[in-house]
Amino acid sequence: MGLSVRQLKEQLTAYGVDFSTCREKAELQQLLDERVAAGACSAPGASTTDGGAADGAADCAGGGRKAQEREARAGGGPLADGGYATRRADGRHCWVEFVDDGDALCLFADGSDAIVPEGDLEPQENLPAPAVHPGSFEEARVEAFRSGRLLVAAVRGPGRSKADRLQPLNFAAEEVASLLDSNAIFWQGSPGDLRPQHLQQVAPAGGPSVAMILPLAADAMRVVSHAQQEDSESFVARFVEALEQLETHTRLSQERMTCEAALLRMEQDEEFAASLAADQAAGG
Repeated sequence: MGLSVRQLKEQLTAYGVDFSTCREKAELQQLLDERVAAGACSAPGASTTDGGAADGAADCAGGGRKAQEREARAGGGPLADGGYATRRADGRHCWVEFVDDGDALCLFADGSDAIVPEGDLEPQENLPAPAVHPGSFEEARVEAFRSGRLLVAAVRGPGRSKADRLQPLNFAAEEVASLLDSNAIFWQGSPGDLRPQHLQQVAPAGGPSVAMILPLAADAMRVVSHAQQEDSESFVARFVEALEQLETHTRLSQERMTCEAALLRMEQDEEFAASLAADQAAGG
């Protein structure tokens, strides 16, 4: 197991490295690795002679090993390296970025974060999620058109960014799941599951991305919006906007069909009147 956040900061401080811009544990680790690789492992004030440099490097390596040994003795819980969890106090789902001295940094679906005691969290291997269409993207689009619902397409990313963490949290939110189950066909896949022309529309910058799609026909669509990173509130706002556009499109289509039917009846009446007049003229 690697160093904890506290241990990383202690080593960086000892080596005189500024880590004030770091926001994630991985950034701290990368910064330390870079300093070690560059031969800057000795603490401030260490000798710059060959012997002093060697002693400094040995001190650094020894300090790192000792820190790892301390952490190994202390052990680590199921969330030590991050993961999804549910806060027992209110049932809210979150992504745990890291745990340090029993305190977990949690990211919630609304975009907020908080320090939560690890003991107040219930680890989750899988979060709740809406029902996913089992077929291809094209099949999901056909189903959305035939059922008169929106198509929501979620394209997965590599799984390492904040946006990747937020996407499952959004879909686990109760209000999001309720909207999707009632008003949309939900499709989820990777960039490789989409044809190039569809990927360009649904996720032009790659995954992760969530697109709101208006099915115009079984083989035609219009992407209302797409987003790579958003909280649950922004997702709901985009969904409602797309739903309103679907309702407008459906209403206009029905009005057009009604108008076309009326025009057809008028043409039939005119043909009948012309035919009747011709018959009367011939009989007279």
